[in-house]
Amino acid sequence: REKTKRDAARKLRAKTGRAESEDERREAMTARAQDVARASGHGVVRLMALIAVTVTDLEQLETACAELQADASSAGLEIRRVWG
Repeated sequence: REKTKRDAARKLRAKTGRAESEDERREAMTARAQDVARASGHGVVRLMALIAVTVTDLEQLETACAELQADASSAGLEIRRVWG
């Protein structure tokens, strides 16, 4: 469905003489790469993991969380705090 919408938009831009934006080109390249991956048997996935921070003193919790956030950031990982 998305591919059909992109193709229709591309044809309309070509017909009206409007240039394709860099964002549109990048989105099309990403979609093509995903299509190739799916055709090769790979699915589009987003990995998730839960991390528990445990401390012996409640006052250390904020520092421990900040250190974990810094380590994750330097490794290129996105983490979000959850409570529950």
